[in-house]
Amino acid sequence: HAGVLKKFGLYSLLRIALPFLPDGAQHWSGLLLLLLLANIIYIGLVTIAQRRLDWMLGYSSVMHMGYIFLGIASANILGTTGAAILMFAHGLSIALLFAITGEIRKRVPSLDFDAMGGLAKQMPLAAFAFGLGAFAAIGLPGFANFAGEIMVVFGAFRNGFDYQHFHIFQWATLLALWGVVLSAVYMLRAYRRTFFGSSPEPEIAISDI
Repeated sequence: HAGVLKKFGLYSLLRIALPFLPDGAQHWSGLLLLLLLANIIYIGLVTIAQRRLDWMLGYSSVMHMGYIFLGIASANILGTTGAAILMFAHGLSIALLFAITGEIRKRVPSLDFDAMGGLAKQMPLAAFAFGLGAFAAIGLPGFANFAGEIMVVFGAFRNGFDYQHFHIFQWATLLALWGVVLSAVYMLRAYRRTFFGSSPEPEIAISDI
């Protein structure tokens, strides 16, 4: 459900609220930018602090909603199209990550990072699939998430841009880009601690997915 439920409200904003209340969207855009930046930066830092794989994925899903909000707040065709693409792409990537995590949970005593490690030796297919989902969630070029995020970023940056000075949207977009760094940190660290290195627990025979 993490890949779907949060999208319902965002899709309603995109398809109902924005077309019917464009002036209201423009009026509240400053507050929306403040909230989405708090979501991206604060939740990104909270995600880095998580010690369990499932908790980390849950918080990362919330963090990425900030980019969708940024695309909606841009109120132009490039940004809103990017938001729609990102909704779909993120739903697929986070669903894959949670599915792999569910299979791991059936095979190991705990999802704590301190209790895992080296699973790639016994679960190479799971490691490969999780890697694809992780790289997609980060927004690596070649994945649909990247297309959505780059459209959101350019759409938001274009809002109010006059080549003379930065508008609030330009500053918000530059700050939001730090979320990409945060997502790379927590996702790659989780990937490494789950599938590589050595486990502190005695190794047990487990099957791949």
